Amino acid sequence: MKATILLILLTVSNGIFAQAKGPEKNDQMSKRWHTLNNLINQEIKTIKSIGRIGPKLQHRLLELNSERIKLLKEQENQVFLSSPKSLIKEKGKDWFFRKSFALFKKVRNDGHKLINEFPRFRHKAGIFYTLALNERDYGGDKKTEFYLLQVLKHAQKGDKIIHHAKTSLAEYHYNQKNYKTAIRYYDDVVQNTKDDWYTKHLYNQAWCLLKERQYEKGIENLRTAFEFSKNPNYVSVKDQVLEAFAVFFVHGNQISEGIAFYLGNLKDPTDYLISMARKTANKGLFKETRDVISASLGKARELKLHSKEVDIRLLELEIYRNFKKFDLHFETSLALQQLQEKKAFSPEQKEDATNKLKSLVNYLQVRVTKNRKASNGEYDKKLMKEVISYFDILSTIDAENKDSYNFFSGETHFAVGNFKAAADFYKSSIENGLNKKGKEADDLRRKTLNSFLATLGKSDFDKKQDDQYTIFAYENHIKFWPKDEKSRVIYVKLYNLQLGKNNVDGALGTFNLYNKTYKQDAEIQRGMITHLMDFYIKTKNSVALAQWIEKFEKGFLGFKRDYVEKALAILGQILFEQYEGLEKAGKKDLAIKGYQELYKDERYPNKIKAQSAYNASVLYLEMAQTEKSFEWVQYSMQKHQFDDLKKLLPKMKGMAERYAFLQDFKRSALLSKNLLSKFCSIEIEGKNDLYISAVHHHLLDGDYRTAVHNTQLGSKCGIDQKESDNLNKQIIGHLASHRHYREFFDFYNKHKGNELYFDTFSAHLINIYWDTKFTSQPKLHSSVSNILMNWKKQNKLPEIFAKNLDFMDQYNQFEKLVNSIKFNLPKFEKFDQEKFNLALEENLTLLQSITKDGEALIKQGHKEMTLLTYSLLEKQYQRMAKAIETYTPAGMPNEFVVGFKKHMGQLSGNLMEKSHSYNSGARTVIEKNDILSFNNFKFIKTHQFVEKVNYRYPASRLVSTADLGGDQ
Repeated sequence: MKATILLILLTVSNGIFAQAKGPEKNDQMSKRWHTLNNLINQEIKTIKSIGRIGPKLQHRLLELNSERIKLLKEQENQVFLSSPKSLIKEKGKDWFFRKSFALFKKVRNDGHKLINEFPRFRHKAGIFYTLALNERDYGGDKKTEFYLLQVLKHAQKGDKIIHHAKTSLAEYHYNQKNYKTAIRYYDDVVQNTKDDWYTKHLYNQAWCLLKERQYEKGIENLRTAFEFSKNPNYVSVKDQVLEAFAVFFVHGNQISEGIAFYLGNLKDPTDYLISMARKTANKGLFKETRDVISASLGKARELKLHSKEVDIRLLELEIYRNFKKFDLHFETSLALQQLQEKKAFSPEQKEDATNKLKSLVNYLQVRVTKNRKASNGEYDKKLMKEVISYFDILSTIDAENKDSYNFFSGETHFAVGNFKAAADFYKSSIENGLNKKGKEADDLRRKTLNSFLATLGKSDFDKKQDDQYTIFAYENHIKFWPKDEKSRVIYVKLYNLQLGKNNVDGALGTFNLYNKTYKQDAEIQRGMITHLMDFYIKTKNSVALAQWIEKFEKGFLGFKRDYVEKALAILGQILFEQYEGLEKAGKKDLAIKGYQELYKDERYPNKIKAQSAYNASVLYLEMAQTEKSFEWVQYSMQKHQFDDLKKLLPKMKGMAERYAFLQDFKRSALLSKNLLSKFCSIEIEGKNDLYISAVHHHLLDGDYRTAVHNTQLGSKCGIDQKESDNLNKQIIGHLASHRHYREFFDFYNKHKGNELYFDTFSAHLINIYWDTKFTSQPKLHSSVSNILMNWKKQNKLPEIFAKNLDFMDQYNQFEKLVNSIKFNLPKFEKFDQEKFNLALEENLTLLQSITKDGEALIKQGHKEMTLLTYSLLEKQYQRMAKAIETYTPAGMPNEFVVGFKKHMGQLSGNLMEKSHSYNSGARTVIEKNDILSFNNFKFIKTHQFVEKVNYRYPASRLVSTADLGGDQ
């Protein structure tokens, strides 16, 4: 029964441990630990629950507790690693592992007890082997050998445990550096070629053989291990063997064999050859080292392994430096430069190469400078050339620090007095570090620029190159340190250099930065800009001059007004020079076009625009193109400053007069009005003339509304009241004479209270009275009549005007009488000559009666009444003549009718002739009295008649009333 239980327990436990030994991931360590711990504890509990147990189960408990030691050690190690240093220092390391050590001692005691209790137990060797492993792993290896020897002593013949014990003894003696003893045990171990660890044992024994200088046998072991590692039934130690071969071949002085082995057995042996080369170098074998490197390099090139080739070259640098083979070191450095140019190094390779190259070049640099001092200025030019080449190589490999290497090259040249070359390298250093930031980069720049400037002071550059380099240094100094006392001095120097070379853009950039950084240096900056303005004047750069003048006018740098005025005058002279030449050549159209383009060009200041527009206006006026002249003089006035416009005032007044001379009264008035408005509030010569022109010429142009409106400028602009009154009288006369009666009465209503205008209004109201009478405007005629009658009643009318009212009454009565007469010739069914003669006589008698009354009116000599009377009489005679001429006797024979019409025709002709005499009288009245009226054509009938008789109005009446005084 016990045997059955034991078998079950062993089966279960073995299954559990077989499962527990399966592959697990590190990140599941905590779960694994608890799983194993639970399984072990459960098995231990199960065994103990049986009660009294035999040696086999006790041996099993020994094994389980050994596993518990391992788990407990892992737990304690985690606690130890996570504990604070203060606790570790306080307690000591052993304190953290006290439980596992206590269990170790318990297991050891239990093992001894089991052996003592069952001395004939057939698995006694197994107990000793367990104790040996625990001693090795947890007991400090003190009794490991003892227990292993006991294993060999008590193991049964053929037991596998003997092989394991000898293996452990071999490893024990290897660790104890008892290599001969270890070799002896390994000799037995490697006899077992069926052990899957056979390759590892060969490898381990090889190292023991190496320690005992048995190189040939050691290499043989490695070869065997290498070959067996190809078999999947054995643990592969191929990588370890390949690494070890390098050591063995070197120590065994079999360098060529080692090279051959690696080349013959590996597709890419470069890593192992590199390792081998390091070892030959460490042993001082320079020739052999080069052989290994050569083989490795050849293979890397053959396989096109760029990175490996770089690694080999880096190893060469180290080896050649150690062996002081500087020529080879230099050749290798150049090869590295070429490799970098083909493909970039890895970060590690780049760092390694940079450090190695910098280390040597610093050493060589010191040698160059020391040699020069020791030999009175002479130096090793070949070595110097190599130093510079090294810096160039470094610039290729460590390109981001190229500025540093350029600086070091410059420093090297400077140290031996090659100032031109030094300057070139300093310049390159600055150029290559332009975009670098940070304190380190800034410090390097400052050192480089200081050295650069110092170099320029010592070199024998020609003027052109010296200026070029100086400008470069200055530009970069102010770029990186704009606010710096050294830069503050540099600004002016750099500006003058740039301007001296016609680099205006560069000079302006320098100035702008200076102005932005040091606004307080305005006086210095004014001097700089004055220099620039002189340059623009010399080169006739009108655009740039204009731009700066515009800034000056806005107060930039506080330039005084007289300087700005001088600059404007010079700008105008430059701009207008070519167009004045066109004027003199008679090409006024082209000159005008040029002035107009200047005006439209936004680059030029207003003063230039104003003068350009004025010049265009004057040329248009010279060409009698008043409309365009006025347009451009307006543009000029818009742009001119007040004081400048005031200086031009006499000339512009002359332009207004010229417009009037050319019969363009409208623009003469407009220009006069605009000028008057501009200078309304100040005293100027000719202000009254401008006022008169602004009103008078609008009247001449027929624009009475604007003329009336402009009269308001009189009081506003302080015009002499007498001038205003005279103009107002002219307006009254103009409105009346041109029959602008609505405007006339608007003006009348506004000024009727002003007694100064009473006579003028009276004279023109009477004229309007007669005009509206003649033109049949009863409503207006009645209004005028009422005004005049009221004035008469109020005794306001002067006697000369009052008499006109008497003439009005006489004519009205005569007109009423005439209009009441009806001239009628009777109509008969059959003509009655007696009755016809009687009626004809009555009509003629009546006509003679009104003629007598009318001629009595005419004799009084009043021109308007005479003209109207003539008109009435002319019409009456025409009516009577027509009535007689067209009369046909009814019911009479044809012969009678013909005879009748012949006699009546004579009478009708006499009447018509009388009518014509009245028309002639009307014309005589018009001519003698200068009566101007558009209605004169009603007396003269037609234009054709006027042309026939060659009738013309007197020229004196064809001008404005302004020329007649208006109030006469």
